Amino acid sequence: MAPDLFLTAGETLTGTIRQRCRESGISTRQGTIAEMGAALAGPEPPDYLLVDHRELDDAAARTLRGVLRRSADTDVPISVLFEQMTSDDITDVLFGPGTIDQVLEVRTEQDVRGAIDKIIEHILTRSSPAPEGSITVGSVYRIGSGDYSRARTRSLVSQRMGGFIADLRAAVGRLNRHPLAARPPWDPYDTQDLRLGKQGPQGWEIVAKANQTPNLTLVLNAHTTTRGRQLLSGEAVGDQEWRTKWSSNPPALLITGESGTGKTLVAQVIGDFLRSVQPAHGVRGRFVRINCGALTASSFEHIMMGSAPGNWTGIDQAVPGELARAAHGVVFLDEIGDLDLDVQRALLTFLDDRLIRPTNITPFNGHQHVIAATNRDVEVGANQRWFRNDLLARFALRLEIPPLRDRGADEIGELLDFVAQDPSANPPRRGGGLTVGHISGEVRTDLLRREYRDGNFRELTQIVHAGIRNAGRRYSPTLELQDLPPRRPRRFRSDADSNTVAVESVTVPDGASVVNVPSQADLRFLAEREHRVMLTDEGGAGWVLTGGTYYRAAPEPGAPIG
Repeated sequence: MAPDLFLTAGETLTGTIRQRCRESGISTRQGTIAEMGAALAGPEPPDYLLVDHRELDDAAARTLRGVLRRSADTDVPISVLFEQMTSDDITDVLFGPGTIDQVLEVRTEQDVRGAIDKIIEHILTRSSPAPEGSITVGSVYRIGSGDYSRARTRSLVSQRMGGFIADLRAAVGRLNRHPLAARPPWDPYDTQDLRLGKQGPQGWEIVAKANQTPNLTLVLNAHTTTRGRQLLSGEAVGDQEWRTKWSSNPPALLITGESGTGKTLVAQVIGDFLRSVQPAHGVRGRFVRINCGALTASSFEHIMMGSAPGNWTGIDQAVPGELARAAHGVVFLDEIGDLDLDVQRALLTFLDDRLIRPTNITPFNGHQHVIAATNRDVEVGANQRWFRNDLLARFALRLEIPPLRDRGADEIGELLDFVAQDPSANPPRRGGGLTVGHISGEVRTDLLRREYRDGNFRELTQIVHAGIRNAGRRYSPTLELQDLPPRRPRRFRSDADSNTVAVESVTVPDGASVVNVPSQADLRFLAEREHRVMLTDEGGAGWVLTGGTYYRAAPEPGAPIG
């Protein structure tokens, strides 16, 4: 069936549009704004709407607002041509329903012809069948009844991830020998009512009954009282026994892998499992994510450990640290490879004894699991002395997530189909199906051949979502090669050890000093220490310029040239 256009326009524009539609095989209907609204509500609504606002009187312009809402309900695109838009037009039309295709001010015949060309293109694209060789989105990786975010964890149990899953099961088995308490002695996130305590002449006092749970801030405020010390230390309080049955602290887990492989996802899955034995109701331990890259030596104590009341000017209540908020739960140290050496030293102390040390408060044990992640090669960092070897040794459990390119074309094809079903990027149509319901064979071939060295799963997701947005702008139901963003040149990359810029050649000025460095690893260490960028020429040799001296390392044996 030929696509159908309903238009409300003047005689001149109507004649032009109808002529172009006949040439393109598009049927047309014409009527008033009210008739357009009736057609949308009818059994066979048109495929596309065009309104020439220049021909509307005030009453018809007001009726247009209702037509815009109805076009959104029926998922029918609409274009509106203006001579001059008012502020109300901009509010009602420009920022109106997502089915609005074009809202244009047309002043010349060239403007009108351009608008008509785009309308014809979108009508034909919207009604075109999927190219031969296309796949239907959702036919390869079926999400089922679960939501999209939950389905993402399925990518961890595929055939190519068998070795990783075995390591994951072993690590979780070790961690699960130290189960979390069924109910923490205080509320780490302060969701309980502060009125469970009061401040008197002798300081803060906990007045909560035996079956009530005081919040963390209250306990820290009352740390000088017997009840506060008992709660912090885990000693018996009334009829309740809060002591966690750990003969020793659980081992810390380090998750490594390239950027975008899913380290945070794996940490969250492990954390959710470890906390699953706690009750779903009432107070329970939390999963606390900490951005290690934002920590400095001066901020570590008050961000991570916290402080007693009165230590800072104008602050009369205790300030809980992030480690205390993660008590009886899981603390996730994200990008631990970005920690400064001074912060690494402070973290090392915590990992040794697992004691939380708020300023001017007796240290106490948080009884928590510790998971860390990094995309940097901390083994190399330990050799190059930008990561402490003794800190690395504290992580008795290790997990390495394989990069996407090592998982094979079949799995990349499945994940391609999966990310195309993300409702935030590819929302469902009101009449059923997704906005972009097919992926062309050319797109699939192109995406299976890429290496994904700049972000792995995250990079694949960004490429597919950008392509879907471009296809949506064309009103195309198929993701095609023209929709994919252009490939970025690989002249610059940021890897685990240093920033490396590939160049065609390095020009050394006359009289400049060139120092030969024994190896590329030594040169990377020099670049890291001096905060310099490392250059790699087309012959594979590495270069670092610092202090007016050129440092050079010969190509690594077996390294690709160019």
